[in-house]
Amino acid sequence: MSTSLTLTQIAVNHLTQTRKWTHFLSIVGFVMCAFLAIGALLFGTVMSSKLDFADEFVGSIGSGFITVSYLVVALICFFLYLYLYRFSKRLKTALATNNSEVLEEAFHNLKAHYKLTGILTLVTLGLYALALLAGIIGAIAGM
Repeated sequence: MSTSLTLTQIAVNHLTQTRKWTHFLSIVGFVMCAFLAIGALLFGTVMSSKLDFADEFVGSIGSGFITVSYLVVALICFFLYLYLYRFSKRLKTALATNNSEVLEEAFHNLKAHYKLTGILTLVTLGLYALALLAGIIGAIAGM
């Protein structure tokens, strides 16, 4: 299936502005992911040094879980911003060279970014629903 699509100068201008913002947001996102990962690693160290010897085993499991959880979140965020960064770079190349194949690659990365965002949104909503259900059950059981 071959379709012909031409971009007007206004559409190219909109895409150029979009590319600049997605590039900026992806770079800021990478920096925030790095801060999140460093914070996760420092959290485990700080928490383990603040615990009493009696609580060391339980505290190390808790701080280790939190550290790993935050590292997983940082990794997921990294991929979100990687897709956005790739979109930005490929869009810049596509607009500069008027190359439809590179434009397709750019939009493929944008689709992957939004697909992952949608999946994460659904997972978050599911976790909220489970928490609400647990709260309702807990309230009923406490009566």
